[in-house]
Amino acid sequence: QIYRMQESSQSEFRAYPVRWYILGLYSLFASCQACVFNTWGPIAQSAKAGFGWSDAEIAWTGNIQIVASMVSVPLMYPVFQKFGFRRTTVYFGAGVLALGAAVRCISLDGEILMVTSLLCNALDGWSSIMIEASLTVVSVRWFPAGERTTATGLIIATQMAGLIPPSLLFPRIVTDPGSWGVNQTGSHNETLQDLIVSEVSYIIYAEAIMITVLFVIMILYFPDSPPSPPSATAASKRQDFFKGIRTILTKPKNLVAGLAFASITVPMMWITVVNQNLEPLGLSQIETGYIGTAIIGISFFLNIMNSRMADMFYGHLKTVICAFL
Repeated sequence: QIYRMQESSQSEFRAYPVRWYILGLYSLFASCQACVFNTWGPIAQSAKAGFGWSDAEIAWTGNIQIVASMVSVPLMYPVFQKFGFRRTTVYFGAGVLALGAAVRCISLDGEILMVTSLLCNALDGWSSIMIEASLTVVSVRWFPAGERTTATGLIIATQMAGLIPPSLLFPRIVTDPGSWGVNQTGSHNETLQDLIVSEVSYIIYAEAIMITVLFVIMILYFPDSPPSPPSATAASKRQDFFKGIRTILTKPKNLVAGLAFASITVPMMWITVVNQNLEPLGLSQIETGYIGTAIIGISFFLNIMNSRMADMFYGHLKTVICAFL
C-alpha cells in the first residue's frame, strides 16, 4: 500500500519539454536587458565625438541603472505577489524594457538622447530587478530538482553573455574617432559627427525592434506554470517574503552568501567602463572590446560548468562551493 501511495504521488509530477522553451525565452529576455545596459560604455569615445557627451555623462547611463535597481527592490515583492510570475515577467519585465528601448529612439539630438538614454537605463534597472526576483521561480516551477541549478546558471550566464554584443560588435559598427585623428578637446569634424550619429541609430533601433519582438512573443505564449509541477518542492508553499528577509539578515551564513553574489557586480560594472579606463593608455574601442569580451566569455562558460557540477553533485552543495572557492 505504501508503494502504491508513493507511485501515485510520483505520477502527479512531470517535467515538460516546453520548459526549455520557457528557459530559452526568459534567458533571451535577460540577455537583452544586459545588452541595453552596456550600450554606451564600449563606444564611449564615439559617443563623446558624435553627441558631445562627457565621460561623466556616459558613466551615468550605467550608474542610473544601478540606482534604479536598488530603488526598485522594495517594490518587486508587492508586484510579484499581486500580478504573479507571468505578468510580472512579461509586462513589468520585458514590457518595461521594450518601452525604455523605444523611448531612446525618439530623437538623435545629443541632449535629448542623453535624457532618453538615462530614462531607458532607469527602466532597464527596474527590468533587471524583475529578472532577479523571478529567475529562481523559473527553475523551481519548471525544472526537477536535478536540473534547477543548471537552469538558474544558464539564465545568469546568458544574461552575462548579453554584454558581449556591445563589447565585440558595437565598436566595429560605430567609427572610432581616434582612427580619424580627431582631438577630443577641439572642434569635432561635422562629417564624423554625422557618421557616428547614423551608425549609433542602427544600434538603438535594432535593440528596440529586437526587444519589442521578444515582448510580443512572450505575450503570445509564456505560461505562468506547467499543468503539473516537476517535483514536490515545486508545489510547496513559499515562505513569506518579509519572514525570509529576517531569516537572511539574522543568519551569518546567508549574509556571506549574499555578499559573495553581490561581489559579481564589481567586475561586471568595470567591463562597462573598460574603454573609458583604458583609452588613456592608447587602446582603441575595438581593443578594449576584446578585453571585455574575453572576461565575459570566460565567466559565461565557467558559470555553466559550475552550475552543471552543482546539479551533478546534488546534496553536496557546501563541498561544491568550497571547491569552487
